[in-house]
Amino acid sequence: MIKLKFAAILLAFGLIGTSCGDDDSTSPVVSITAPAGGTIYSITDTISVSATITDETELRSVNIMSDLGLDQTITTLDSETSHELNVNLTFDPETTAGSYSITVTGTDAEGNTGVQDVAFDVQ
Repeated sequence: MIKLKFAAILLAFGLIGTSCGDDDSTSPVVSITAPAGGTIYSITDTISVSATITDETELRSVNIMSDLGLDQTITTLDSETSHELNVNLTFDPETTAGSYSITVTGTDAEGNTGVQDVAFDVQ
């Protein structure tokens, strides 16, 4: 009878241990709020980039990248689970007319990534 009780206790602890695991397979959520996709800019404009990045457990970094030469990683975040990104992007004087994009990536403590990009035109 004692062996049966001991086995039941071990089983209960085993179930508790597996249900409290740290398996985080959910990616951060990235939402670019500006610029709007398809916006047309002039070479003399400044683009205001805004995004909200959230994670259910622990956000570690936010990266903003553009084919206009921007590549910045932010590790000092607003809170453990979210960050409001607000960056101004000024065109290089040698930027040519064409289609470009901005990509925002959020990475959590487990290495999961959430990505959103927006395309715009320069004329």
